[in-house]
Amino acid sequence: MKRIIITSGDARVGKSTMSKLLLDLYLSEGLVVHANYNGHRNKLDAYNKKLDIHKFNMERGDYDEFIGTLDSSDEIDVVLMDMPGQILPEFIKFERDTCLLEGLYSIGYRVVFLNPISYRQDCLYYLKQLIEEFKGSADYVIVKNECFGKNFPYFDVDIQSNITSFDGIIMQLPALSKFVYSRLEEAACIYSDGAAKKTDAEISKKLGVVERSLIFNWLHKFRKNIYSDKNLLKYFGLAI
Repeated sequence: MKRIIITSGDARVGKSTMSKLLLDLYLSEGLVVHANYNGHRNKLDAYNKKLDIHKFNMERGDYDEFIGTLDSSDEIDVVLMDMPGQILPEFIKFERDTCLLEGLYSIGYRVVFLNPISYRQDCLYYLKQLIEEFKGSADYVIVKNECFGKNFPYFDVDIQSNITSFDGIIMQLPALSKFVYSRLEEAACIYSDGAAKKTDAEISKKLGVVERSLIFNWLHKFRKNIYSDKNLLKYFGLAI
């Protein structure tokens, strides 16, 4: 069963960061990725130099084209969709109208909702909606973004048992200095280029040797967390 990873949740907690980290990982593994975004701004734009990033408007025509593309291609290894959390009600309506999850399952794909969280209570709003709507018909990966610290009291008390009852996985996203992260975003490059020992002049204007070393270590820790968990490998479409 192939995987389609849908990143969702509050943009303030690193949703698109997770999409970029996964794209970097897939590209480094030589996987064929069908990448999509929804919203007014393509936050994955830097990766257009490596692969096509498709717009998904959540209209019936998009559904037909999307399903047709996936069904007709044997080359696609994994699908990634970056979805703004604020359009979750629209996504739920779209899914009910089109039976998106059922259609994907019928052609060999299972949805994984990837939801980063912080210590804030309101960031769990999207996660609770997802679980209530889709329950066991999808898989869930919850990312504790350590950029906001290592305590997640609302999640630990209110929702962790629900996630584990659906075989959901909880993983850590190691912290990267907010200053370095801001510089990385300003550089508007793919993350692996920001971590390279030698890079082009435009990137080096934003990221010095120390910053690139910190980014490299951040990427390494992220990937180590994934490769140390066979279930994460499966959910992220990396299992052989």
